[in-house]
Amino acid sequence: MGNNEVVDLAWLGGFIDGEGYLGITKSIKRDRKKLRFALSPTIAIYNTKREIMTWISETYGFRIKVYSRDRRPQYRDEYHCRISGLENQFKFLRSILPYLKLKRKQAELLIEFIELRLSVDYRHTPYQERCFEIYEELKKLNRKGRECQR
Repeated sequence: MGNNEVVDLAWLGGFIDGEGYLGITKSIKRDRKKLRFALSPTIAIYNTKREIMTWISETYGFRIKVYSRDRRPQYRDEYHCRISGLENQFKFLRSILPYLKLKRKQAELLIEFIELRLSVDYRHTPYQERCFEIYEELKKLNRKGRECQR
């Protein structure tokens, strides 16, 4: 790994610590009269600076989505970058893990979750009990507000 690449990863680790979200999203879907749910690892970054978000997207394979603030002209557009695919997420998390400070525990839990899912035929295998435990742990770590700072 070149020096520039290390510097970029270190910078990105700090950026994710401040502007990112590392967690698991739970979604519920109706499928032929049955309710099904999915636990999806989520790696996302939010910011209003188009240039930096475009660079992150192009350099690390994030998809970028623009949320326009037309109804509130005093606010800038917001850009959301997400990386998808368990293998892509795993590789990305492993590369930035050494540079995370605030969100290191979330990254370690996400890596564990992804490893569990990749160890089975995850599209057709029910979630292991540990997956639910990781989901709950991440929910607690990502809570906001004064109560959560204790």
